Amino acid sequence: MRAWQLGVAWALGGLCLVLAVVTVALAWRNQHLDAQLQGQRAALERSILAPQKQQIGAAVLEDIARVASTNDAMRALLARHGYELRGGEAGTPAASPAAPAGRPETGGGVLP
Repeated sequence: MRAWQLGVAWALGGLCLVLAVVTVALAWRNQHLDAQLQGQRAALERSILAPQKQQIGAAVLEDIARVASTNDAMRALLARHGYELRGGEAGTPAASPAAPAGRPETGGGVLP
């Protein structure tokens, strides 16, 4: 091997060593930044997204209950998973008490 070839081989070997060290350093930095990002994502999930998920979940359950008020298969599915409908229809209050005896019918509705 000639002297210039030996010099080129040493230079390329040194370059490979430097590139390996840079790659390890960048991988460590990437791992550190990823851990920070996961922490921020978790904080965002707790502060903003979790309440939105609860609101969306409640709205979906209300819509399902509304459908289940007229659909026996949906009502059975809800019962199988531990949900029950309250009142005559979903989203409406339970039936109001009957009018006192002897009071004439007012033609529907509830009067104050």
